[in-house]
Amino acid sequence: MEFYNFQYVEKDTLVQGEQVNAYAQVFINGYTTSAEAAEGLQASIGIHSENSDPSTWPTNTWQAAELNELSLELNNDEYQLSIGDNLVPGEYFLAARFSYGDSVYYGGYSASGGGKWDSEINTHKRILVITETSRESEREINTFSLSQNYPNPFNPTTEIRFSIPQLELVTLTVYTILGEKVATLIQSNLSAGPHSISFNASKIVSSGVYFYRLQAGEHVETKQMLLIK
Repeated sequence: MEFYNFQYVEKDTLVQGEQVNAYAQVFINGYTTSAEAAEGLQASIGIHSENSDPSTWPTNTWQAAELNELSLELNNDEYQLSIGDNLVPGEYFLAARFSYGDSVYYGGYSASGGGKWDSEINTHKRILVITETSRESEREINTFSLSQNYPNPFNPTTEIRFSIPQLELVTLTVYTILGEKVATLIQSNLSAGPHSISFNASKIVSSGVYFYRLQAGEHVETKQMLLIK
């Protein structure tokens, strides 16, 4: 067997219950180059929760993969398997296995194309299965957002939460209803992700509506809050 690998999976991160295809590839001179499936060749894709040598994986981690008929026109035969629908949230590792004659071959993955499993260059393909809640949290981290302060109304302190998608120069300021600046809460570079800050209005004399304005790069958002003395 001249060449074999775990080729790729359509997505690296799946939401629980989501299905995607995983692919493996093999080349046998004189067999996979023909327009017929190589007789006696069996392909499987393994999915295991342990980052270990696939030759040690239990039998139930391997599932038979189907030949992609379109690949018969190419030098390499491609096999595919639908995965994901029965995976619980967690980390998984994928590899390929080919049985031909009396021999078994294990294929690994690498960004440069993969090949014979060797545990260093051609290794597992790692995927992550998450819950829908995790995906919402991921979206929250990777977007610009400004939350309503809490508590609101407040006296004298309240918390302001926000999220930015990347490293940015962030400015968070508080204004009166007339547009007069009363406080600059943040003016510095912040990393991507969620942030929060406490605003203490004990030095502000008047009750009333105030505005807090967040700017991060080109993103700007303003919300109002109510101070009751």
